[in-house]
Amino acid sequence: MKKYHAMMVGLLVLVTILSQPVWAGWQKASIGTVTNWAFGIAIGPGRNDGINRVYVASWSRLYEFTWNGSSWDRVDIGPTLGWEVALGCGRNDGLVRVYCTFTVTGPQYGGVYEFTWDGSSWVRQTVCTFPSSPSSSAGHGIAVGPGRNDGINRVYACDCNNNRTFESTWDGSSWNTVQAIPDWSGTEFLIGSGRSDNVARVYIAYIGGQLREYSWTGSGWTYVNIDPASSSYYDVWIGAGRNDGRNRVYSGDGRFGSYSLVEFNWNGTNWDKTTIGPMPNLPNCITVGPGRNDLLNRVYSGTTGGTRFALEYTWNNTTWDSTWVDAAGTSGVAYCDAIAAKARNDGIDRLYITSSDSNIYEFIYTTEVAQENLATPPTDAILKVYPNPFRQSLGIRLSALAKEEISLKIYDISGRCVRTLISNQSLKSKTQSLSWDGKDDFAQELPNGVYYVNLVSKNYRLSKTVVLTK
Repeated sequence: MKKYHAMMVGLLVLVTILSQPVWAGWQKASIGTVTNWAFGIAIGPGRNDGINRVYVASWSRLYEFTWNGSSWDRVDIGPTLGWEVALGCGRNDGLVRVYCTFTVTGPQYGGVYEFTWDGSSWVRQTVCTFPSSPSSSAGHGIAVGPGRNDGINRVYACDCNNNRTFESTWDGSSWNTVQAIPDWSGTEFLIGSGRSDNVARVYIAYIGGQLREYSWTGSGWTYVNIDPASSSYYDVWIGAGRNDGRNRVYSGDGRFGSYSLVEFNWNGTNWDKTTIGPMPNLPNCITVGPGRNDLLNRVYSGTTGGTRFALEYTWNNTTWDSTWVDAAGTSGVAYCDAIAAKARNDGIDRLYITSSDSNIYEFIYTTEVAQENLATPPTDAILKVYPNPFRQSLGIRLSALAKEEISLKIYDISGRCVRTLISNQSLKSKTQSLSWDGKDDFAQELPNGVYYVNLVSKNYRLSKTVVLTK
């Protein structure tokens, strides 16, 4: 559970610090509401039909939102009383499923639900339950990925009430769950290559506590405190925030009176810490991605602590520039979770943030107006991928792009470019076919999961969501 402080920082003071205009080109609208707080958010092809949808965990139920071309359709997937949601190939069978933590009361215990779309309805299965010892357990943070760095996805979930993290593995017929980390848990965590070395690790942030990185040794888990000198971190994200192809770890420093966004870079020996910039309140939801739809990653954070704001930080190759995303300073509410993604399936990245007022907000940067007015043919007419999901090789077919200079790149779910297939080259023929072997630019095998095939030309910005499963 995320802890909220009843602490307010004056808006006028922060404007003086940041010297940035209010709103700065961002438009804000709600895509819909949920019962109780809108908390965890994930975006991806949860129904395995190639269509991205928005999945939101509230304090009572799990919801799915789908853009129908003119408005958002909402589906109540089922009860959770949980905090977080994640998408992934948890069974390693090529199918994306939706995973969320839950809490049951009377008596109280927690665990993980898995939701599978069977073509007509959502089927719920219990992945695991947490033993209620010594205290009643509850479901909190959740992540799906190759935490042991062996190419096998597992489901990881936290019981913050008892400082425990559980790991669940699908053996082909049932789930096997072990208490992977007995002494630590978190409200927010994820799996990724925070050191940018193509080695997957588990990163956990625990409600204003230490920010930890866990590595599997082959026989057990070992950890490091990313910042041994401080224990006041909220949320964690991994991404190429500086657009240099290198992953870094991002978190929010929640020390009273000096709230800020921070960046950690692995220098080969230890973690270098950089303060990105100040925040007007507790930075509780952090993400990295191309929120402006210009293929440039930026760092985004919403705040809690009694007054709600949202900011964007951009690396200009020398320093971090700050811009307001939401400077309204709404009191009595909190932003909870954030992600930048192509939720409308139109090739345009937007920023999505959940809120304690039960809304899920979509933020659109105004420069998108010109892009949306372009003639946009069906994506398959220009960019086609097959098969999807794929195991060994993904076929890519480009059409109607003769004599156009294009770039074709593969991005992972954190927004990092992992493979460049075509870089600013002109195609000589009307149609061209090529393939991607599931490897990065260094010929290293990439883990199973969701990836994005992005095509950029003078006239088009197109994207396809694909699933790699081996």
